[in-house]
Amino acid sequence: MKLLHATLRGGASTGTMTHGDRDEREFSIANQVGRFEIGECVGRGGFGAVYRAKDPLLGRNVAVKAVPQRAGRTSVGGDDRLREARAAARLNHPNLVPLYEVLDDDDFVYLISEFCEGPTLHQFLHDDAVSTGMGLTTRQDKMPVSWAAAITIKLGSAIAHAHDRGLVHRDIKPSNVILMSEQAQGELLPFLPRLTDFGLVLDTASEWEQQTHGKLVGTVLYMAPEQILGDTSVDARLADVYSLGLLLYQMLAGAVPRPDGTPAQMLRQMCVDPIPPLPAGNASIPSDLKAICDKALRKDPAQRYQSAQSFVQDLTRFQAGRSVAARPQGFIERSYRVIRRSPWVSALSIILMCFVVLGSSALAFSNQQLRDQQRSLESAVRTALASGQQAVRAEQLTLQALADVELQREHTLASRQEALGIAYRADISQAFAAVSRHDFASAGVIVNEIRDYADASWCERLDFRLLDALAHDGWRQLAGFDDAIEEIVPFPHSPLFAVVGGSNVVRIHDWDDGHAVREIHVDEDSSIRSLAISPDESFVAVGATKGIPSLLDWWPTNGDFVAVTELDGSKPFKRLSGYKATIDSLAFLRGSADIAVGTRYEPMEVFSLESDDRPKVFPSERRSEDLFALPGGGITWLSTSKTITQQRIDVPWQA
Repeated sequence: MKLLHATLRGGASTGTMTHGDRDEREFSIANQVGRFEIGECVGRGGFGAVYRAKDPLLGRNVAVKAVPQRAGRTSVGGDDRLREARAAARLNHPNLVPLYEVLDDDDFVYLISEFCEGPTLHQFLHDDAVSTGMGLTTRQDKMPVSWAAAITIKLGSAIAHAHDRGLVHRDIKPSNVILMSEQAQGELLPFLPRLTDFGLVLDTASEWEQQTHGKLVGTVLYMAPEQILGDTSVDARLADVYSLGLLLYQMLAGAVPRPDGTPAQMLRQMCVDPIPPLPAGNASIPSDLKAICDKALRKDPAQRYQSAQSFVQDLTRFQAGRSVAARPQGFIERSYRVIRRSPWVSALSIILMCFVVLGSSALAFSNQQLRDQQRSLESAVRTALASGQQAVRAEQLTLQALADVELQREHTLASRQEALGIAYRADISQAFAAVSRHDFASAGVIVNEIRDYADASWCERLDFRLLDALAHDGWRQLAGFDDAIEEIVPFPHSPLFAVVGGSNVVRIHDWDDGHAVREIHVDEDSSIRSLAISPDESFVAVGATKGIPSLLDWWPTNGDFVAVTELDGSKPFKRLSGYKATIDSLAFLRGSADIAVGTRYEPMEVFSLESDDRPKVFPSERRSEDLFALPGGGITWLSTSKTITQQRIDVPWQA
């Protein structure tokens, strides 16, 4: 009872295994331990003291925990003071402080570990300056709910890691949790909580530990009832779950319950009476989190979470907004939680469900109508059958008619196949005759016609594939145009040719490989109808229609124009507009100085690129489809009546 009173007043860790040792609370160590330069003492506990030290070899600060040697030890390997070092060597978790190495001398065992800058959780909750620097504006015993849950999840993961390796911490409390000022990307917490001090660790696989299991070790305020009573029949790992639950309780409520009264009353409060529930009227603490905390703090170990991992999983479900195992929920509450967590998905699901219900109702109504119709049909059939031989005869006649129709269809299909065969053989003979005459263009036309009317089976025949290869041998297909090709003009002296195809682009291609070497763009909302290249390859002239071509191109406001530019792009387009009809043809005269313009159903005009004089007009009785310049200065044009007209043009000329 005296031990209970003393522990509750001081709040320190207690270990009965230190009986008979020297007084370990007050001692000092040398200024140099191995290669480590010892600095100030940063903490003391029931089993030793922790010093800040400098590692000159690696240039970093480390924490040196000095644990006094037991009297009469025979070797380092047999000293139970190395339990913490052996336990830490088996652990590797981001929320546990790692152990670097172990040294010893005649007086102490030294545990060298990472030095963690930052306050303990106890200091964070009770120190105004620390709380302000780590994210709280004023000191407060309580912590934000989201922070408390996140800290418990991380520490619970570390405890589960230790439990998986057969180790029980037995001294989980705020002063053994260090908050390092680190924040990973996307993390809620502005610090990294790490659990330290495995001085009272229980190794469930050690025979010596089994002999000492059940003795009073740990901090009484954070000990589970079976830990206080020394009940060795209970899984020791459940005591860590209870301590972790008390840690969560303190972060939410601001303090852990302290027993009062006589020692017997205090012992009953700690081991039998349930923990006072979190304030029911505190709306900032969700009911799910209260239920999780209550389940972790059950006095009966069988009613708690049966592992630290299950405790962490329930907290993770709480963080994600899902239902938790600690508090069963009704259908309405679960539905509300799902809708609040994913409103859009829930809305779409409800809409989809409504569609399914409506569709099912419509399908049921349709099925009912079909059944009614089926009953009516069955009644009519029975009536027809009852009429006797006349109905039977009518049915036979109907079947005979169907058979005749099917036979006729088969005859039709056979006739069609026969006709296709006749046409195919005739066309294939003509195509091979054209190939023999080296008329590959005509053969190619026939190949395309066969491909249009014949089935795929005909096109797979050997004679067709051979004909296709011969007809298209040596042909090169350029990149396609959006509309039909309007005109192709070769360059007089260069291995190039220009193509226009109903758009606003002139493509210039190389004869050798067919690749486009240049593109000349006119107005975006225009389409080119005619094209001409000057004899000295200096200029390109296009006749274009403004807007989308239509049946109204003959209207006087159709916006046709002539645009002339230098092929090297050094000068902008020279534009001539005001034409009343579509420009069908263009031709350069006298080198590159003059150009003739042939329009649909309008007189032909010739204008000079070197002056702004009015164009010279030549009457044309019919539509001029093509213009050709004559070497002596004249011009020839081909009309729609397939007649050729020549006109001598004097040089110089005037309108």
